[in-house]
Amino acid sequence: MKTRFRLIFALLFIHIAASGAAHADRRLELFLEKFNAVDGLILPMAHADSPLYPYYHRDFEDGLDESRRVLLRKAQEAGNCVLVDKLVVDGFLSLFAFLKPAIADYERYVELKIMISLRGRPARGRCRYHSYMSKIFDGRRREVYPPVDFVAPDTKILKWGNETIADLKTLKLALSLIGKAALCDDYRLAIADLIGIVNRPGGMALTPQEELYLVERARLHNLADGEYDKAISRLSKHFDSGKAFSRLRDASKARKLEAIPFAIKGYWRDKCRQIERSRRGYR
Repeated sequence: MKTRFRLIFALLFIHIAASGAAHADRRLELFLEKFNAVDGLILPMAHADSPLYPYYHRDFEDGLDESRRVLLRKAQEAGNCVLVDKLVVDGFLSLFAFLKPAIADYERYVELKIMISLRGRPARGRCRYHSYMSKIFDGRRREVYPPVDFVAPDTKILKWGNETIADLKTLKLALSLIGKAALCDDYRLAIADLIGIVNRPGGMALTPQEELYLVERARLHNLADGEYDKAISRLSKHFDSGKAFSRLRDASKARKLEAIPFAIKGYWRDKCRQIERSRRGYR
């Protein structure tokens, strides 16, 4: 009887393993079909024709062990975006090891790296943000600069106190990168960055509604500290009613900003919707 059960178990294991291998092979086959079909065109990952479309919603950093995640974070904060790109691709290939044969060809590997690093992955956006900010504030005191309001019109040169930023566009570009990564991509590390500069000198101006969303997402990602209750109490005073306040809190816990079904004062909800439509190939 025991021998019979062992035989049945062995046959079942072989069947499962074979099914898994066939499934993996089919995914590899589909990837190569799509890869060849785009013929070198670098599509956003969210585009249905992209070979990376089935993997768009995965966080590729989940494929890294803890030491390499620490390395990734340090590389981002040092502005070493080449290393960041490599680590993100490594994470992708760790998560989806069945695709490794697809990038045995070096040219295909290079194209894959470009697809991953340049088309909407927040890890690179955070790296570029830190690179820009370190240059912008090199030798300058951040506390003398008011937070940048994306709704306000651009001016070529701003003079704040005794300090001057000649290229406001560079500062706005840096802040747009961290805003997109935090508010549109819900990227945990970017949320931590943005929480530290909201409505603060050298940082980004957000409306109370946008800030409430950010605070709730920070808590969802286990980033909330002893300041959470204080922030909630402070922000509640900016709402016309407790019902409106609670509705936005509940929506912020359940949805990304672009998916919240009612209007939110500020710049970022509509911007995130525009970005997502662009990624999917819509105008």
